[in-house]
Formats: sequence, structure tokens, C-alpha cells
Amino acid sequence: MDKETLRCQLDEILVLESIYGDDFAMTEEERRNRDEIQEFVDGIDSSNEFLPLQFMIGLSGHDPERLRVISVKVIITEVYPERIPTVDISGKDCGVSRGDLQDLELRFRSYLEPLANNGHEGYLFDGLEWLDSQIEEMFANLEENSAEEEKQPDTVSFSRVWMYFHHIYSSKKRRYIVELAHQMKLTGICKSGKPGIICIEGETQPCEEYVQALRSLTWKRMTVRHRETSEERQWLRFSDFKEIQLEPGDFRSLLHELNLSDDLFEILYQL
Repeated sequence: MDKETLRCQLDEILVLESIYGDDFAMTEEERRNRDEIQEFVDGIDSSNEFLPLQFMIGLSGHDPERLRVISVKVIITEVYPERIPTVDISGKDCGVSRGDLQDLELRFRSYLEPLANNGHEGYLFDGLEWLDSQIEEMFANLEENSAEEEKQPDTVSFSRVWMYFHHIYSSKKRRYIVELAHQMKLTGICKSGKPGIICIEGETQPCEEYVQALRSLTWKRMTVRHRETSEERQWLRFSDFKEIQLEPGDFRSLLHELNLSDDLFEILYQL
């Protein structure tokens, strides 16, 4: 893992934290991970197994009263800035529909791509400033269109994605797998050990973001073996996300108890 790249990432995050102040947030676990990376960069600790750097920033469209806030979750992998970070944009009680937030997320990625391709270093601040301007315009449009018109509820699709891994042993990765699912409000299971199997389910967009975030980690082998979709929330099978440790026979029984496809075990294990 390149120390100089990590040092630049840490410096950039420090600058963002000083600029955004209270709008910048990291969980206790995320700060501990950042400290471990800093110790590695400074030569204090020789361990080089880390989770991706991540943080949350609240953007209000340059509104000093911060009447509406949109949250931007940023996950920086070891290949940043050559590849753009994973980004999840969400907003609670901000008046913006999920569909509009997803569109904003896509446009944000499109804005960042040329910066990464042109070899720009430390382009997150420029990107966040552009994003804040887009949010400002979005909020202005909400004000203009606040005539009493009842919006049709967004059509939401749900997905269930099954991933197969050569193994899942690392305690840090196992903790990250569970915590990320909780952050993204997804349900499912992680069967640790060899082989490792993860099932993630929930709204389609967060599911795809979750898969992308796991792909950014280093694995001996990771394959998406099966995808399912539905328009019905009651189609979901899990009530939370948790880690399990089961032998193949017990895992087959669990699939049967959850009333999942009879062929799913064979699909996952390629029997």
C-alpha cells in the first residue's frame, strides 16, 4: 500500500474537516481507522491492512441557516485519486425525492470522472463545491415549485444480490461488511469463513453501491453469483444484517427456511 498516496488522502481529509467544521462527521470507528492509517504512514505501525477512509459531509446549498441539509457519504479507497471515490447522497426531510437524489449522485460522479482521468490530485473539495452549487439550485427550484401539487410517490425497486468470496476471514473486513450494510439500511447475511457468501437486499440503488464498495477492497476472489429484483417491499426476506458461521449443509437448510429458490445453493456453490 503506497504511503505517499495515503498521506495525501489523509492531508486532504484534514483540510476538508477544517473547512466544513461541524458539517464534517466521522464515526468513532472511522476515526480509529484513520488514526491507524496515520500511524502506518508515520512508520509507527507496520500493519498495512486497513478499511477505506470514509466520512460524511452535510451540504445545505450555501444556506447559512441550514434549513435543509443533504448528506454526502464519501468512501476513499487506495486507488484514489486515480479512481473516483464511492459516494452515497441522501437527504432526510429535505424535500428532495429519492429519484432526484439519485440523479444528483450520477451527475456528481460524472463531474468527478474527468478530474480523475486528468490526473488531478485532491479534487474532492472542488467536487463538493460544485455539488453544493447544484444543491443550492435544487433547493431554489423547490421553492419556486412549492405550489400545492401532490407528487406521485417514487417507484422504488428492491434487489437481492448474492456474492461469493474465496474466503472472508479478516476481522476488519467482517466488521466493515456489517457496519456498511447498517449505514446503508440494507439487510441480509454474511457467511464468513471459506467460502464466504454475502447476501444483501434492500432498495436497488443502495444495493449496487454496497457491491461497488466491497469490490474496492482487496479479495482473492469476489463474484456476484445471483441477482433478484422486485417492486414489492414484502418480498424482502431479512429483517436485519448479521454475520453467520454455518457449514454448507446448515446453510442449505437456512435458505430453505427463508423460502428462497431451491436452486440457489447450487448456483452459489456452482454444483
